[in-house]
Amino acid sequence: MAQSLQNPNYASKTELVRLQADTLFEQAYTLYTKQQYPQALQAAQEGLARYRHLDIVSKFALLQAMAKGSQTNMAGHIYNLQLVISEYPNTDAAKAAQDMIDHLQVNEAKIVQQQAEAASRDSASAADGSPEGSAGGGSGMYNAEEGRSFFVIAFDPRAVNLNQLRFDITAFNTYRDIDLAIETQPLSMSLNVMKLGVFQRTAAAMEYYRAAKALPDLAAHKDIIIFVITEQNFEALMKERYLSGYIDFFKKNMDTP
Repeated sequence: MAQSLQNPNYASKTELVRLQADTLFEQAYTLYTKQQYPQALQAAQEGLARYRHLDIVSKFALLQAMAKGSQTNMAGHIYNLQLVISEYPNTDAAKAAQDMIDHLQVNEAKIVQQQAEAASRDSASAADGSPEGSAGGGSGMYNAEEGRSFFVIAFDPRAVNLNQLRFDITAFNTYRDIDLAIETQPLSMSLNVMKLGVFQRTAAAMEYYRAAKALPDLAAHKDIIIFVITEQNFEALMKERYLSGYIDFFKKNMDTP
């Protein structure tokens, strides 16, 4: 108030700055809706740097997290959204970020399946000499060392008939004359994991995986994700609790064409 009384142009300058901030945000958001994510990210970061003193900074922070979501896996995307909530609590941006996290977690099975299919396409393109897709941000915590391993089925218990799934796996094991212990446990809000094993070597688990992948009865379950994981990586997965980071690692390092 004192500044506005001393300087008649103060209010008009402040309003001009707010207008400039609103214009930049609209431009950044339009880039995001057009899926021009690098440009949207750059504009959001410019807004964060230039307008930290304005309330709109929380909206720029949320848009930055949204734009970064195209460059990382779900675990990294959720982490970026959580940063918005912690840095700008009690704002509309924080509420929107929490709504996005809830949506991601509830629909995790479908999202991870889509990411797995995209990773498979990227691997196939790389094998053909085409440019590879960008690496996921959460895969650095896993390693590709040979060791005791599990064959794992991740599934949404709301969408999968668990009894039928167990029956199909048991029948497959009987056909192959193999007896594997089956253990099911929750992984996240929307995913359970059925762990089969232990295989003493990762190569043996991968052989089982490739045979199971070709099984028509197993392929008929549309809402499942199958993979192989070592004991060490499984412990890391259960700490992170987000499957997308490991699936990204698995598709790029183990399930190669």
